[in-house]
Amino acid sequence: MEINEKLDIFYRAAIDAANEQSAAMLDKYRARYEENLAEYQQGKQKEQQTRERIAQERVRKKVNRALSEEMVQLKKEYHEAQEEKKEELFALVEQKIADYRTTKAYVALLEQKIAQAVRFANGDELRVYIDPADAHIEQELEKKCGCRILVSAYPFGGGIRAVIPAKNVLIDESFDSKLAAEREQFSF
Repeated sequence: MEINEKLDIFYRAAIDAANEQSAAMLDKYRARYEENLAEYQQGKQKEQQTRERIAQERVRKKVNRALSEEMVQLKKEYHEAQEEKKEELFALVEQKIADYRTTKAYVALLEQKIAQAVRFANGDELRVYIDPADAHIEQELEKKCGCRILVSAYPFGGGIRAVIPAKNVLIDESFDSKLAAEREQFSF
């Protein structure tokens, strides 16, 4: 064999060895690249999921905040409407009371309440007060009930108020106090 042939065989052997080493290195680099690429893609996917979760949470919070504000506004409007209707209702009741105070049934009610106060006083001194607007029936009540009736200096919406000093008792059968109690307890 000649030198050229030997050189050619050596050249081919060296090239084959280099190609094998190169292929092994390329496989190794390719495996590392694919591994790094997979890690990178996983990292990016996790980042994207995190960004999406944060964005969803932001949107959820924004929606919840808006919903909460809307609920507060609706409750406020509902409460205002309730108060308005309550005031309308009590204005109607006050008008009905005013109309009732012009009837004979009202005078009979006053007589009944005065009689109850007299029985409760059981002979003790009793001061019975009527509303200033009822001053025109003062004498009629005194005749029918047989006790002194006083006209209050302060209006109390009708009914009576009575004081029994010996027992330190105030009997409040006024319409204003009954309406105030109803207002306080009233709910829709």
